[in-house]
Amino acid sequence: GRIAVNASAWIGWLPAALIDIAFLALLAAAAAREIVAGKKWDNVKIVAIISLLAASNIAFHIEAHVFGLAEYATRASIALVITLVGLIGGRIIPSFTRNWLAKRGSGRMPTAFGRFDLVTVGFSALVLAGWVVRPASPIIGVLLVVCGCLHIVRLARWAGYRTFSDRLVLVLHLAYAFMPAGYILAALSAFDIIAPSAGIHAWTGGVIGTMTLAVM
Repeated sequence: GRIAVNASAWIGWLPAALIDIAFLALLAAAAAREIVAGKKWDNVKIVAIISLLAASNIAFHIEAHVFGLAEYATRASIALVITLVGLIGGRIIPSFTRNWLAKRGSGRMPTAFGRFDLVTVGFSALVLAGWVVRPASPIIGVLLVVCGCLHIVRLARWAGYRTFSDRLVLVLHLAYAFMPAGYILAALSAFDIIAPSAGIHAWTGGVIGTMTLAVM
């Protein structure tokens, strides 16, 4: 897909787009097949997010071709991946932390994924949808601050302060710390205090990049 996009001047934008779009479409199909085979219906939402990401990728190619830029589709893609990290990270970070702390003896354990996490991820997804459409809206800015506070509370519930002696566990918490940072920086951008790129960098380089490396 990346090679095709780089070669789009020679092969044309539509073939390049179709090749690039194929990856996420096939990924969604493969994930759906595994969920059906294993009857893991709780994971259907992951396929839904990947499918939405594929749709935003389609929108990216069309928006870029028609308007020369793809600002809406780019923000939508970031919002979807951040939501995906919120869902998966919210399960693996407390799980990995609990497994490691259980070997260290007694002490505070991380809170498992529960109703608070669902509310936080769901509310954040709605606010991100608003951010995709109107990133400079003061109302969206206020809601982004609320999301940032919710994710700070969420992170605090995972007892990350107890993992300083194991960097492999600690880095998961540090990566997720960029989640609320991104919301708050995006809020400051909505109030025209800082550049829009600040929140985007916190989410992409901080959350997505660091979390990907940490899990790998």
